[in-house]
Amino acid sequence: MEAVNGWPPETDIGEWKGTANNWYNTFNTSSIVRSDLVSWPTDLSFHSLKAVLTAESNNVDVRIDFYMDNVLRATQYGAGFVGKPLWL
Repeated sequence: MEAVNGWPPETDIGEWKGTANNWYNTFNTSSIVRSDLVSWPTDLSFHSLKAVLTAESNNVDVRIDFYMDNVLRATQYGAGFVGKPLWL
């Protein structure tokens, strides 16, 4: 998901860069980035990705839980993401 009005914020539910790894990324700024690499199954079957975004108690930041095949694989935080329109 990418910001509608400028950039960042951005969070990537699925990104592949020429390997069998999926990158979960959250860009708070161009230099403050969190990336978690998770091996993508090579069994040639369908797999699901999901991100659950939840506002933190400060009502400014967002917790992003990333799932593959309904298993939590990574958690990241988007600083100042609450109320920001994002493209899906």
